[in-house]
Amino acid sequence: MRLPGVFTHTHHPRRFLVDDQLTARGGAVALVHDTRPPSGLPRIEAGTVLTRAQGVARFVVATDPRAARGQPAEVTSLEPASPTWVGTLLTVSLGAGLGYSFAMADPTPDTASAADQLNQSLVFQAHFLADEDAVGRLRIRTRLAGSHSYLHVTSSRPEAFGPTGESGVGANADVRVTGDAVDLLGLDGNPVEASVPTLLRGHFETAQLLALTAEAQTVLARRGSRFA
Repeated sequence: MRLPGVFTHTHHPRRFLVDDQLTARGGAVALVHDTRPPSGLPRIEAGTVLTRAQGVARFVVATDPRAARGQPAEVTSLEPASPTWVGTLLTVSLGAGLGYSFAMADPTPDTASAADQLNQSLVFQAHFLADEDAVGRLRIRTRLAGSHSYLHVTSSRPEAFGPTGESGVGANADVRVTGDAVDLLGLDGNPVEASVPTLLRGHFETAQLLALTAEAQTVLARRGSRFA
């Protein structure tokens, strides 16, 4: 009689950390219920890069289209543009000593015209974008996004952006690296409410990180991470 064979399977965790010297833990985060890794398997492996999803407090894999992106610095005028802006000087700055001045020429009858006038400047469009917000005020944003983005806008008409101007700072995407593996399906084959421990910073083996995007790597590096 032939006895059935005995088989063993050993799981080797991904060696995505070079060492623990830079490790900063970020706590466990909840995943969007239908999150799937690039492999398509119903399991998030340790060393997978996650990003907070748009509009919710849950996370998805960083390559998921639903992942929130970093936000640019933004400033909005205190009043809609009008003919009273004609002849005024608008100064838009990325930081101390990095200001660009733009004369608001005729015609500037409304906010849409003011935005169009600014966007036609090659200097302006290289660094900024202007448009009209939902209530008719002039909105100016930086082209670059992230916490390093800064914007300050002043006008020779104090009513436009206040006596000392208005400032805005960008924001990074909320990026994490999973510190452990987690199954995404229950025993019945249905999605489960999964959460996974995460790292905010570390000394990472780049080739071993899953779903790493250029933006995610930049955010992790700004926190002090290193990549080998």
